[in-house]
Amino acid sequence: MKVLLLTTHLNIGGISTYVVNLARKLKQNNVDVLVGTSGGVLTDRLEKEGIRWIQIPIKTKNEVHPKVFFSVLKLAEIIKTEKIDIVHAHTRVCQVAAAILRRLTGVPYVTTCHGIYERRLFRKLFPCWGARVTAISEPVRESLVNDFKVSKNQALLMPNGIDCQEFDRVISKMDRASLRQFYGLSGNGLVVGSIARMEKVKGLQYLIRSIPHVVARHPETKFFLVGDGKYKQELVELVDEIGVRGHVVFHEAVDNVMMPLGLMDVFVHPPVYEEGFGLCILEGMSAGKPVVATNVGGIYMMVKDGENGFLVPPHDPVALAERINGLIEQPEKRKSMGESGRTWAQSTFSLDTLTNNLIEMYQDVIKLTKK
Repeated sequence: MKVLLLTTHLNIGGISTYVVNLARKLKQNNVDVLVGTSGGVLTDRLEKEGIRWIQIPIKTKNEVHPKVFFSVLKLAEIIKTEKIDIVHAHTRVCQVAAAILRRLTGVPYVTTCHGIYERRLFRKLFPCWGARVTAISEPVRESLVNDFKVSKNQALLMPNGIDCQEFDRVISKMDRASLRQFYGLSGNGLVVGSIARMEKVKGLQYLIRSIPHVVARHPETKFFLVGDGKYKQELVELVDEIGVRGHVVFHEAVDNVMMPLGLMDVFVHPPVYEEGFGLCILEGMSAGKPVVATNVGGIYMMVKDGENGFLVPPHDPVALAERINGLIEQPEKRKSMGESGRTWAQSTFSLDTLTNNLIEMYQDVIKLTKK
């Protein structure tokens, strides 16, 4: 079986990580996989795994941009010469491209929805869902069925998966000390961290506003914010505005989260919008970190309040601070929640399970197409 994975780009982010991890696991399962993308820093991971990728000019958010049609022309030839059996699209633009390719080549396609889409007219007129559409969380699936009238048989729930073995390395005290120095995390206080794209919807402004409430009780605490985005400068200015510069360290986005996660004692993810899933939460859990997150979108599927972390309302820095303070003050609670989260991630969100389910779906769609 030959599978073409399509994504707009492979820069750092949840969809890109999903595609790279899936490509790696498909190859391990003897599936011939090819990735079509505009490029990005994570293409290095594909090359290290010996996974082929082709560069196409599809980096746009406009479904009818000329880039989409140039990409389709290139992909149509590749599909024919490579004898691709099925296309798997991972962004809205790629869904449109896959739908056109279906008409040009006859090759079936499936899609994955990585978030809750806005109900725009163009999507209703040209849904482009494919033979099957997988949703990474129950709220995403509900939106597909209720808002876009996708049939329940067509919309399948397949939660994100993670390879917990990647997070097995334990950082020693010596490594931790040197890493703290490297990242500029002075002192010996606990580290509260977040790894996210720095956009307003990610809610990092509320985490920053929680800092005065935390350091009033725990003045040695450091906050480590990892990521990039158009909202980053406003976040930096907010830190200065509320006078907590000495407690906050910003760091650019990284393609390997192991080192930053290894330094964190508490992981926080505070989005304000209905986020589809939140892969970074699984990464935090797999690294054995207790999680404090806002109760939006599909986050409740991962964070079981009081068991492997805490859920708080969005837009509420005081609630965030209360849960962070509680974990700082209870080392045994931090440890037990971290262990519980890791066990939960391993047993419930296995990348192997996701990959096997997708392979089975590919095979079913290919069989239906050949009838």
